[in-house]
Amino acid sequence: MATEPEHDVVASALLAAGDGPKGALTVSPPPCSVGAGARRWQRLLVYPARRPGRFTALVVVLALLGLAATIVGRSLLAIYHFHVGKSALERYHPIEARTHLEDSLRLWPDDPASLLLLGRASRRLGAFEDAQQYLDQCNRLARRDGPLADELALERVLLQAHRGEVDAVGAVCESFVRQNHPGTPLILEALADGFIRQVRLGDAQLCVREWLKRQPENPQAHFLQARLYDTFGGLRDAASSFRHVVELDAERDDARLELAGLLVTLAQPSEAAPHAAYLASQHPRNVRVRVLLAQCREALGQPEEAVRLLDEVLAQEPHFGPALAERGRLALADGQAAEAEGMLQEACLLQPGDARALYQLELCFTRQGKTDAARECSARMKQLEDDHRQLREVLGRRMQENPHDPALHYQMGMIVWRAGAVGEAVKWFENALRYDPDHAPSHEALAKYYRLAGNMGRSARHRDLAEKARSKSAEPASSVPATPVKS
Repeated sequence: MATEPEHDVVASALLAAGDGPKGALTVSPPPCSVGAGARRWQRLLVYPARRPGRFTALVVVLALLGLAATIVGRSLLAIYHFHVGKSALERYHPIEARTHLEDSLRLWPDDPASLLLLGRASRRLGAFEDAQQYLDQCNRLARRDGPLADELALERVLLQAHRGEVDAVGAVCESFVRQNHPGTPLILEALADGFIRQVRLGDAQLCVREWLKRQPENPQAHFLQARLYDTFGGLRDAASSFRHVVELDAERDDARLELAGLLVTLAQPSEAAPHAAYLASQHPRNVRVRVLLAQCREALGQPEEAVRLLDEVLAQEPHFGPALAERGRLALADGQAAEAEGMLQEACLLQPGDARALYQLELCFTRQGKTDAARECSARMKQLEDDHRQLREVLGRRMQENPHDPALHYQMGMIVWRAGAVGEAVKWFENALRYDPDHAPSHEALAKYYRLAGNMGRSARHRDLAEKARSKSAEPASSVPATPVKS
């Protein structure tokens, strides 16, 4: 009996008969031996020609299945990003939350819930215009009587409170808190941030205390408490609160950075060093972190390592003030007064409010016998001390008693201007004019600011307004330091 391959050869020969001359038997070369799997593929390849209708239907079904799989896959991915973003927002990680919610929105462009949470994440990051846009989009897409209506209305109130418009929404917020509204923690957070923005620190403290009564282990409440302690000068209490934030959430790198900085200031480098080293491993390009690590290394008796770290920072950012100040201090300690002078002078120019760098510069001048320059540094240090005293008085008592007094806002603007925070000073002057549009000293300060910035049009406008305001009162002209302003 012939094997299967032999049978195929005979069949091929018979089929080929008659193709050649009559009576001749033409035998085709034997085909290659193929298995059952290969023959199935051969039948599949000829199927479209034999059954065109069925083949078309099959292609359509497969295409629909592929499309459905794509849609389901996109939906599952969007759901994943939405829930991860929502979880990050609940843990007060707004940067992570925004990243995931933006990915969710790219897959679900018209999802109101994603827009609402993106608005909240943007608000917490201080991006108030972005937050407003997301909430406006959500309002256009969400049903008026839908499940998001109440939450959207609350988030609009929180946005107003957070950006400092607490007087406009304060009564509504207080009513919600008295009624134990489910969103009370969100309300207290937004109010505290808004009061801090208005420098009404006593009111902010009341909000934080109420929040901690309701949620004693809330990391964000402890974070705001730490900021308030720091502002009032309670550095040890601030460090304790930041430490607790890190204990509650080890991923809060913002709190860890503040804690490490305070520990260095409090001369506790042994505790600060592990935090600084961890931050440096997580954020290797962050120059502030690496300066902090260098300070820890120097305090722990490793000056060579500190110098190496600082030189690396200055190679990356040659004009980074904290690195220049620290590197100049180490050079001075090593007896290199001439080399230290240039670094310390630039550091003081970049950071006029850095009393530590100014003191080091005074020492540097004294050691080189530059008496006049040292005396000038001493006078500037006295001004910084006076400013610091006024700052504590205004923030601790006077601003709480008269939060809308334009003179206090102007005074705060002058203090931070002398400290080198010119952009922050402008906000204070603008606040003063918000409470009194005819406050001449604030107009004069802004006129000088815009002149130094090269914006002559706005400078002239504020100068004219100052002159008109002066004609209504006998108030003396202000004196704004001629600090260079970057345009």
